[in-house]
Amino acid sequence: MKNKERFQKIALVVLLAFGLLYSYTNYVVWPEWQHIQELGRQVKARQTEYQRLLELKTRQAAVEQALTAAEAKVRGESSKVPALLDEPRLTVDIYSLAKRDGLSPESLRFYTVQHKGNVQEVKLDFVGSGQTAAVLGFIEDIRQSRDLLAIRGVNLTVDKGLMKIGLTLTAYASGGGTAIRAPFMNAPPGISSVVKMFAP
Repeated sequence: MKNKERFQKIALVVLLAFGLLYSYTNYVVWPEWQHIQELGRQVKARQTEYQRLLELKTRQAAVEQALTAAEAKVRGESSKVPALLDEPRLTVDIYSLAKRDGLSPESLRFYTVQHKGNVQEVKLDFVGSGQTAAVLGFIEDIRQSRDLLAIRGVNLTVDKGLMKIGLTLTAYASGGGTAIRAPFMNAPPGISSVVKMFAP
């Protein structure tokens, strides 16, 4: 009987110890372990966010550098844009390019200057003739001209072994001044004499 009571006491103590251990684990250790796991997840999330912010900072520096370079390029390109349309100088430049390339200029016509916001533009029609190489060289020179000229149309025909070129161009200026046009440039086509053409 004593052994049975002793066994029951031991079993009760073991059961109580197991219950206490279970309660301690379930109500103290397990919540703390879950809290530690949650803190670990938060730390990982914050580390990821920190890495993302570091990358953004690096990208921001790269974007700022690219922006500074782009602004410098815009300033450089803007300085190339003439402040006004100097039609006499454009005439000399275009005729000089044509002659240098071996082209025979026949006519150069300026249309009315258009104002579009802060930009002035004027349409020009150029007609000339020469060998194929001269025509192609002239087109390339116009494309790379110091004057801000855009080629809007090209008309090529062959007549008596020579290539005839009709170019439609647009010249641009920043609009900081008024276009310069000599009085003779307003004369209608077909003026009978040079004296009449250059008369005021």
